[in-house]
Amino acid sequence: MEEIGLARFINTPTGLKPGEAANLASLHLELLRGKGIAQIDDALDSLDGYLRLLGGRTPPPAVEQELQRLTYAIIEVAETFGYQSLGKSAYSLFELLDNIGVSGQWDRDAVIVHMESLRLLRHPEAVPPEMQTHLLDRLRLVVARHRTGSSK
Repeated sequence: MEEIGLARFINTPTGLKPGEAANLASLHLELLRGKGIAQIDDALDSLDGYLRLLGGRTPPPAVEQELQRLTYAIIEVAETFGYQSLGKSAYSLFELLDNIGVSGQWDRDAVIVHMESLRLLRHPEAVPPEMQTHLLDRLRLVVARHRTGSSK
């Protein structure tokens, strides 16, 4: 029986040994790293722009969704290129935005603290690992405050 679709390609030899394929995949990731970092920077700039436009006002639902979409984009790229602390910080912001959306209580200061951490962790080589851990622990406390409905 003749194989069709994806099965045909899966079972077709490429001529690459597993180690060679892994090296080629690593090379491709390195070639894409610059574009990925540019995507992170663009998402950070967009988030900053929305926060400037909002001032202290609560974002309408469409803007809230866009803030979450931009944050998720940072998570994806950071995780792909090994920026673990940046990804965790972005996830923390994503969770914060979700909690704020549920509670309806906008906390610009909490969002700004997360944004500052993202900017800092965008350059992980400049932040000692123990400081990254401490920063992420503090962000978790900020998110937890919103999760429990505690006041400022």
